[in-house]
Amino acid sequence: MLTIRLPLPPSVNNMFGVARTTGRRFKSRTYKRWCEDADFELVRQRANKVRLPGKYSIIIGCPQGMRGDVDNRVKAILDLFVRWGITDDDKHCRRMVAEKVAGIERDTCIVTIEAME
Repeated sequence: MLTIRLPLPPSVNNMFGVARTTGRRFKSRTYKRWCEDADFELVRQRANKVRLPGKYSIIIGCPQGMRGDVDNRVKAILDLFVRWGITDDDKHCRRMVAEKVAGIERDTCIVTIEAME
C-alpha cells in the first residue's frame, strides 16, 4: 500500500491542447508543470520505489473547496503511476474512489493505492 500527497492535478479538460495546423494533441503547459511537480513529490516521498503489479484499488482525496469535478482529476494520477512503473497499466484499476474531503490543503490531494487479490 502507498499513501502519498501530490499536487492537485489539472482537470482532464486542461491536460491537453490541439495544434491548429496538424490537429495533433499535445500536453498543455499546466499539465507539464504538474507532471514535474508530481515527479518531484514521488521522489521526495520515496514513492517511486513502490511497485504494485496487477490489480489495484485507489482512493483520491481532493480539497473540499476545490472547483470542478473530482472525477476529472483521476486520469493524470493514474497516468503518473503508470509512467513511474508503480502500476503496470491503469486498466488494472478495479476500484476507484475520488472524493472531496475536509482538511486537505488547497492545491493538494492525498492518494492511497493498494494491491488487490
